[in-house]
Amino acid sequence: MSICQPTLDDPRPRERSGTIPLSEPLLAGRELEYVTECIQGGWVSSAGKFVARFEAAVCEHTGAAHAVAVQSGTAALHVAMLAAGVEPGTEVLVPTVTFIAPVNAIRYCGAHPVFLDVEPRFWQLDADKLESFLATRTRREGDDLYDAATGRRIAGVVGVHLLGHPFDRDRVAALARAYALPLIEDAAQSFGAEYKGVPLGREGAYVALSFNGNKMVTCGG
Repeated sequence: MSICQPTLDDPRPRERSGTIPLSEPLLAGRELEYVTECIQGGWVSSAGKFVARFEAAVCEHTGAAHAVAVQSGTAALHVAMLAAGVEPGTEVLVPTVTFIAPVNAIRYCGAHPVFLDVEPRFWQLDADKLESFLATRTRREGDDLYDAATGRRIAGVVGVHLLGHPFDRDRVAALARAYALPLIEDAAQSFGAEYKGVPLGREGAYVALSFNGNKMVTCGG
């Protein structure tokens, strides 16, 4: 695993294109050694000691009780939604400003995204708009919550910790609990970030991280 953002003394030559990259992987450690070990040992997918070490390292860093490595952040969101009970024909609330992954995961489940706007300062899910939607546009039938306009059951809320900045987790989580909705957190862009001093991933039932080549720490893809 390597820090993606090159350091100021990075020895690699750079072409000045006039653009600032979102992220560039910095592979300046023992990556080649580890990849060679994987190839020589035959474990190049799905299992092997590096997967177990990786899961343990994520738990150690975040303080989470469990971590399960899957193919991608999108796959993590898909699995989380299935575990949370998102079914075909249901709805999931999701912020308008996000990478497409959580919306794709909703559709993979056969469910429908319902977009709620973000607040203007940090571009995170607007808790005021979430509260307003839940209070004025839903109805309760037994243990289930329904969209009053569409008649579909609302199966969950997705909060996206966008661009390294957490959303208002306390308030969003409180609203989700009040309406008995699972909260699925997309922290793909925010590994290492903290909310009120607590690393993202320590709290919450479903938190998806990503280690793609453009993330803060990468394992490749």
